[in-house]
Amino acid sequence: MLFLERTDHTHDTPAPEPMKRTLGQPSQGKMTAEQADLLARKDKRRIIVLAIGLMVLIGGFVASQITAKNKKAQEEEASQNAMARDDGPVQSQVYVPEFKNKELLQNIRDSKESEQVQLKEKGILATLKHTSKLTPAHYTLLGIHDLSTEVQQTITANPSVHRLDPLRVRGRIVSLRHRPETETAPGTFYGTLEQRDGSRAHFVVSDAGKMDEMPSDYMRLDGMFVQMHHAEIEGEWVNAPLLVGRRLVGSYEFLQLDENLSTPSLASVTDDKKNDETGIPYQAQWELLAKTTQDNGQIDWESAPLFTDEHLGRMIKGDESLRGQIFRFPISVNMDARTVEVGENPLHRNQLMKGWIGNYTWKKGRALIQWMGAFDNPALHDFPSTAKLITGRGIYIKTVRYETRDGDVGQSPVFIMQNVEIHTPKVNTTEREILWAMLGLTGIIMMLITWLMSRDKRQNKLLQQKLAERRRARVQKQQASQA
Repeated sequence: MLFLERTDHTHDTPAPEPMKRTLGQPSQGKMTAEQADLLARKDKRRIIVLAIGLMVLIGGFVASQITAKNKKAQEEEASQNAMARDDGPVQSQVYVPEFKNKELLQNIRDSKESEQVQLKEKGILATLKHTSKLTPAHYTLLGIHDLSTEVQQTITANPSVHRLDPLRVRGRIVSLRHRPETETAPGTFYGTLEQRDGSRAHFVVSDAGKMDEMPSDYMRLDGMFVQMHHAEIEGEWVNAPLLVGRRLVGSYEFLQLDENLSTPSLASVTDDKKNDETGIPYQAQWELLAKTTQDNGQIDWESAPLFTDEHLGRMIKGDESLRGQIFRFPISVNMDARTVEVGENPLHRNQLMKGWIGNYTWKKGRALIQWMGAFDNPALHDFPSTAKLITGRGIYIKTVRYETRDGDVGQSPVFIMQNVEIHTPKVNTTEREILWAMLGLTGIIMMLITWLMSRDKRQNKLLQQKLAERRRARVQKQQASQA
């Protein structure tokens, strides 16, 4: 028998290594139920860890914002306590008496020049009696305003509409005569004054003041309009409103600086020292206020330096070289701003604004400055809210000592401001958008985790049912083979 020898060359080629198997992985490359369950649990753990990390990140961000806000509030409270003690004005209700003789004024005829020559004595005396009960607080409530050229033209056009309008005039007395008291009328002074703009105003008062004690022959009258009056004054016929008030008050001739806006009184100003607190010198204060209001381009505010912590420290230490210098204030915190009534003054102003400014970059002293200004910006009054941030520019006058609200002694520079403006920052929504995006992503991840867990639960249930069916099938098969 012929036998053919089979040559096997497979030994020339190295045999492939057996496939490595991981735990529970079959050689066919299919994933077992145990492996699928293990992989699902790993995925869930990763997602849960990612969600927890994201929530920790959000929590850290929110905590940092709250901490920063609390720190800012603490700094503002410390600055508030560092301001001067101020109990504020005494609050009281003011009752304005009613004018009871209006019919006397309704009968006045003064629309024509021929009707204006005669004084309506009954209406004048009734108004004089009424104004004798009025104080500056009453006039403020009534809305007193200056008798400007525009106001005078309005009254002249229709006098009857403006009876008893509260008006204030300041000027030089050009005519004054006294009518002695009689059985039917009190002693009165009839006169005329000339205002700074050249306009005239007639007046009737019961008290002309002590002329020899006045700072000048400039006088002020708070009174009420009664009628238009046409009278001869110093050889000239003057047609002007007639005001009736209680008394004349000494005033000042208007302070007009020279073309260079010179402020000579500033040279004598010195800073407050311990046991030598001189306050703000009156003349220097009004000269600087005049400088800020009469500036017509003489002051180069654009080149003025920004006020810094270094300047604050030098002022507190008494650096005289900074007195009278102009400064621009960067974005700062409006700590306080109010409008205050002032007495007679060389600028003929009825009110000034005063306040305090702080800045988070200032560290020297109390980190505060005081200011005053001859302007009116009521929007600054809302310093806790809409007027929180401000900018401004002003002139340094001196450093004062004062008692703080917590009973300590503080020092702060005082500035005469030309303006203080509200700074409205552009709203940066980046942080808010990031936070909402993170919250949205967290919500999506949480919903994904819930869906995955629900899906895995359903799949595990189906898998357990299949495994149970297979076991029952194997048992039945084994029982059948044994039989």
